[in-house]
Amino acid sequence: MIDYFSVYDLNLIAGICALLLVGYLFWTIYRKSEQDSRAERMTKENTLYNISLTTGRNEYELFRQSAKDWSVSGGRIDRDFKRYMAHQDMPYYAKDFVRRNQTHIDPSLVKKEAAQPTSRSDWIKALLVFPGSLLLLFALCFL
Repeated sequence: MIDYFSVYDLNLIAGICALLLVGYLFWTIYRKSEQDSRAERMTKENTLYNISLTTGRNEYELFRQSAKDWSVSGGRIDRDFKRYMAHQDMPYYAKDFVRRNQTHIDPSLVKKEAAQPTSRSDWIKALLVFPGSLLLLFALCFL
């Protein structure tokens, strides 16, 4: 009888430890994603994209412009631009360019479009299409 309770106690302790471990894992993932989203918001505010919107030039032109003050080869600029487009990883000369031009750009020049409210006809279409698609799936699966 004592062996049963000791095994039961061990299973209980192992279960509690597993729950704590899983809880800690979810907490760290949540904190990591929160930190990433905060960093992402900060980088989105200070990007070449905003500068390109205000100046009317594309990001590649701005990338080449940013490298003029630094001694960077054309091939290196192309590789860095590809990495920037794939991973949003800006090299030092582009970060410096954004930092220097951040104060000169008027934020009111950035084109921001206001979201339009959903019209009644769009709501009616959505209410007709969604149940219709469910009926179609039901008919295909069960008939």
